[in-house]
Amino acid sequence: MLLVQTPRRGWELPGGQVELGESVSSAVAREVVEESGILIASPRVIGLYSCITPPEMLVIVFAAHFAGGHVRTSDETTDVRWMSATDALTHATHPPTLMRLRDALQDPHPPILRAYERDPFRIID
Repeated sequence: MLLVQTPRRGWELPGGQVELGESVSSAVAREVVEESGILIASPRVIGLYSCITPPEMLVIVFAAHFAGGHVRTSDETTDVRWMSATDALTHATHPPTLMRLRDALQDPHPPILRAYERDPFRIID
């Protein structure tokens, strides 16, 4: 698994927002390369997560194939690493990130749909 370390949430999956006029697949590829230096191909949805407490958001988690590039940090990341599943679950401490990592490791079909609250973290469904 490719994880990035950020000052705010620690270790997490690379990610970001879809810009106006941008496709979801383009946004996924852009965010991963921006934060990690890694090029991806063939992204597919693993799960959709709605945070129902402020700040409300919809997070889409993807699995993808490595297509090239070299691990590097960015303005948004302090470290970037390829990790085993065990290491990823050990390094990630932010509750929503742990939920998403555990779900991704199950490689669900169809994708998982979850809603959650933060502060305190609680999965709704």
